[in-house]
Amino acid sequence: MGSCTSVCLQTSPETGTVVIRDGQGDQSENVPPSALLQMDLLLPLFERPVGGVIRSFGVMSAETLRCYLDAFIEKGERDDLCLLLFVGADVDGLVDGMTALQRAIAAQNMEAVRLLVDAGAGLEVEGRLWLKDWPQRYGAYRCSALHLACNLNQSEIVVFLLSRGANVNAEMSNKFRPLHIAAARGLKDLIQCLISYGAVVNAKDRQGVAPLWDAVAHGQRDTTELLLDRGACVNERQDNGRTPLFFAVGHREPLFGGLPRVCDHLNVAELLVSRGADVNAKCNEGGAVLHEAAFVGAEDLVEFFLRAGADVHATNKCGDTALHSAVLGAVLHRIASLSDLFGPSVSDYAKKLCVVEMFVSYGINVNAVNHNGVTALAIAERDFPENLPGELSLPVCPSSRMTSSRRL
Repeated sequence: MGSCTSVCLQTSPETGTVVIRDGQGDQSENVPPSALLQMDLLLPLFERPVGGVIRSFGVMSAETLRCYLDAFIEKGERDDLCLLLFVGADVDGLVDGMTALQRAIAAQNMEAVRLLVDAGAGLEVEGRLWLKDWPQRYGAYRCSALHLACNLNQSEIVVFLLSRGANVNAEMSNKFRPLHIAAARGLKDLIQCLISYGAVVNAKDRQGVAPLWDAVAHGQRDTTELLLDRGACVNERQDNGRTPLFFAVGHREPLFGGLPRVCDHLNVAELLVSRGADVNAKCNEGGAVLHEAAFVGAEDLVEFFLRAGADVHATNKCGDTALHSAVLGAVLHRIASLSDLFGPSVSDYAKKLCVVEMFVSYGINVNAVNHNGVTALAIAERDFPENLPGELSLPVCPSSRMTSSRRL
């Protein structure tokens, strides 16, 4: 029944005192003589384990419980909450999209969490979690109490919920598990805890993304290393064929036709390659990470991939080389910038020119045509006619690896 289970009545000729014993000290309240008879009649009920029976009638609404819970969280008014939980309340009802347990977790109040769980609050009842800073997951999703505790990095609450039987592999409405959250947040201690309770390291969400992808996309190098040490698959593929290494470059934005958003996590990419990531792995569209890095203008990643053995002549299913991708990315940068709403989708134009020069220095075929018979130069001449009257003129790249300008 929890910690709020004992009530006794002490009387005198003038007044009476209600004493609540909850295992954490006695709490007393004076009552007027007119209430003594009613309390005297109720006393036998409180002396017996009848709280569960009373609760089955759903005496108090979720809204009423929320009021008493808020009073406890904000003012420390514990007695009323304990009594309400004892006589019965809708502990699993939603108020503003959250259960009482999730409200207590959101307030980071361990005592309230314990009281509610002891009173029978459901650990798997779903409320709403709003994600606004996650790749590909912007919006509100149904989630369990454990998801919320992980999102807030409340390790004490996480351990308590798991010890009381919370499902470590519970899925949100997008099949997002607690381990995905801990990985994206870089919460190594929580990751260790979740795995020790049986979290599946390579479990995928609805988009085919495992926790390793989330760690990579958020630039969490140490977390990435930990997950690899615990069995995460470095060359595992999404349904679209992308491996975790693609997420070190950028991730696809579904709201805008799959345009990549820049991540540019060089240190994470270096770790993945050192652990066996294939720099020439291709997605379902036929492009490799070199195409992706060229498109977004990730200059340092392009250089790293080339030095790591990426095939500079590789083509995608459209026949585009990485040089085509670099020019197409420059075109997109010129047409529109999506950064005001969803962050940068491509890097600045100058970086793209440096990427083009880098490809030339590595011997890429500047006359290669795609399946439409178009060269990268033709695309540049078409979309930058005022700057490119008949030939693509490239400025000197502001880095030590390029010492002279070139013309295609």
